[in-house]
Amino acid sequence: MGIYQDAGSYPLYRIKGTEEISPFVGELAIKLGEVSLNKKALQQIKRYGRLIGFHSVFNEIEWINPYQDIREHSKKVEFTPRKYSVNFWADLFIDYLKNWFRNNLKQSEEYWILHSSGGDSRILSGILSKLRDEDNFKPNIKFVSWYPEAVQSEKILKHLGWEDKYIWNVGDESADNLIPENYWNRNNYYNFDECGYLTNGEIQPFGAQQCNFWRPYFNSVKDKNVIMMLLGDVIMGGLLWLHRAKRYFVDYRIPPYSKSVKWNVIISGNARWNGLGILGYIKYFKSLYTPTMDFNFANIGVQIPFICRYNDNVRKRIQEKLSSGLSKFENKTGVWTSDTKDIVKTSYQDYKNSIFFKKYKLDIFHPKKRDQAIPFLSLASLHDYLVKRDVRIRKGEL
Repeated sequence: MGIYQDAGSYPLYRIKGTEEISPFVGELAIKLGEVSLNKKALQQIKRYGRLIGFHSVFNEIEWINPYQDIREHSKKVEFTPRKYSVNFWADLFIDYLKNWFRNNLKQSEEYWILHSSGGDSRILSGILSKLRDEDNFKPNIKFVSWYPEAVQSEKILKHLGWEDKYIWNVGDESADNLIPENYWNRNNYYNFDECGYLTNGEIQPFGAQQCNFWRPYFNSVKDKNVIMMLLGDVIMGGLLWLHRAKRYFVDYRIPPYSKSVKWNVIISGNARWNGLGILGYIKYFKSLYTPTMDFNFANIGVQIPFICRYNDNVRKRIQEKLSSGLSKFENKTGVWTSDTKDIVKTSYQDYKNSIFFKKYKLDIFHPKKRDQAIPFLSLASLHDYLVKRDVRIRKGEL
C-alpha cells in the first residue's frame, strides 16, 4: 500500500520534513528533543475535546492522512448487475473474511478475539465457526468479553457452538485467579502517567485504555495477538453516512453520499478518532489485527449501493448466512467499568498536580461532557511524560 498497510486501523504521525514515522507522537517528540505546543490544537481540544485536521498537539509533528495512500491505490471493482443484490455483498464479505483468517492466523500463535454483543463481533465469531465446522480450522483462539456485554456475548458464542475453553469473560467472579476489586477498581483503566502517550494527547483517556483489561491476570501479554472488528458497522453496515459523518467533520459541510465521503468517514472514524483508543493494544500486545480495516475489505465496502445498505440489510444477511437466528440476538451494550465518578475526581486531582497545569493554568471543563472531563488531561499527561524524559516543550504562539 505505502505508508499505511490498511485503511487506517491506527494513526501514523511524521516529523515534518522527514521520513520519521510512528503511531505515537511521544516517540517522535523524544527523537526531536524539543517541540512547541500547537495553538490551533489547544483551541480545538478546548472546544471539541479532540483534534480535527492534519496536525498534532506539537507544531513539529503532523498526522498522515491515509487517504493519500488510498487515492493512489484504490481501484473500482467491476461488479456485475448483481451488485444490487444484498446476497451478492454478503457472500463477498463472507468469502473475503474466510480467506483473511486462513491467510493470517498461524497455529503457532495465540490470538485473543475481542468480542462484544454487537453485530460485527458475531460476524467474526460466525466466520470462525464456519471455518471450524467446514474446514476443521481450529487455531489457538480465545474470545474475550467483559461485563456488562459478556453475558449476551457468551449466549451468542454458545449459539455458534463455541465451547467454554474458547471463551474468557473478563471479570467473571467465579474465575479462580480473579480479585474482584482489581477488575472493578474504578481506576483500573485510567493511569495519568501513560494515558497521554496512548492517546497522543489528543482525546480524553476515559475508555481509551480498555487495553488494560488483562492487568489483573497477566504480567505481560507480549506473546499474544489481538483481533478486533473496527468500523464494520460503517464499512458493511447501514448507518446513514451523513449521520455518521457529522460526528467527525465538525467544522465542515458534509457532501452527499459518495465513495470519497465514505472513505473519509472511515478514516476520520478510525485513524483519527477510534484509532487513538487502540494504541495500547499496539504497545502491550504482540500484534493487533483488524480484518475489517484491511484495505481491500474497506475498498469493497465503500462501493455498496445505499439501497443494499438500507436497514443494515448486508450485515443482517451475513449473520443469517453464517447461522440461522444469529442476527436476532439483542446488542446489549454498556460501560465495562462499574462507575466513573471517582475516575473523574482522581483525574482532576492528577491534572491539578501536573507540570502542565502549573505551567499554563488551563482550567476549563469540556462544556458538552456530563462528567465534566478536563479537556487538557491527556495533553497534560503527554506533556509531563516528555518533560520527565528531558524533552524541552516550548510554549509556542499561545
